[in-house]
Amino acid sequence: MYRKPGLGDQSDWLTKFISSIDSDKRIFRATVLTALAHQIHLFESGLIPREAILTISLLLDALNKEEEILSGGFEDVHEALESWIIERAGGLGGWLAYGKSRNDQVATALRYVTIRELISLLWEINRMRDSLIDTAFMNLEKRMPAFTHLQPAQPSTVSHYLLSIEYELFHHYRTIWHVMREVVDLCPLGSGPAAGSSVPIDRGRLADLLGFSGVESNTLLATGSRSFETILLGIISSLMVVLSRICEDLIIWSNPNFGLV
Repeated sequence: MYRKPGLGDQSDWLTKFISSIDSDKRIFRATVLTALAHQIHLFESGLIPREAILTISLLLDALNKEEEILSGGFEDVHEALESWIIERAGGLGGWLAYGKSRNDQVATALRYVTIRELISLLWEINRMRDSLIDTAFMNLEKRMPAFTHLQPAQPSTVSHYLLSIEYELFHHYRTIWHVMREVVDLCPLGSGPAAGSSVPIDRGRLADLLGFSGVESNTLLATGSRSFETILLGIISSLMVVLSRICEDLIIWSNPNFGLV
């Protein structure tokens, strides 16, 4: 749909090769919410007709046919969604794309989904921290050796070991929270393809409608960078190393030569 004017009809294998439909399932609902917020703002600003906002917003609000929409031969979720809307709204559906690009929309959807996934991760980290603290209090006087290079080094306690893990989890929790709030939680919507939009858009209002804490002010960064994901991957990789080390400790300590587990 988007590339047809320049490339003409594409064969099925080429469409499948360039399509991100399967991976776009992760951001489907966020894409719908992003489109809905954009339409609301355009209407608030008097930029689209009342009939268009009513028609499109009702279709978006009632959208629960993810499998149907994403099953077609489309390049991505944005093309599939726009085609679905136009098919049902006719010419009014063309207002769906007014003033935005796939670039700023996908960047917004990715950040929106990532924030919610991070909140779930932070919740699970805190659950583990709570369990570690509770277990540590129940084992304040239970002695165990502290090891260096698998050799008993100094006397310690079970609570000492458990709280060392809890502190390390807290460091990762605090770092993930900071990156989520200061890096990820900035809205790219309204940035256009790369250098803004010719439509007079209030990006702060779009951020408010979607629940972001602020705006990613540089439009090139907003649409072209995924560094927020690589930053998080580094932190989460570090977290996985911590969890792996705990598992290794338990495996070693379950050996009869140690007999601690």
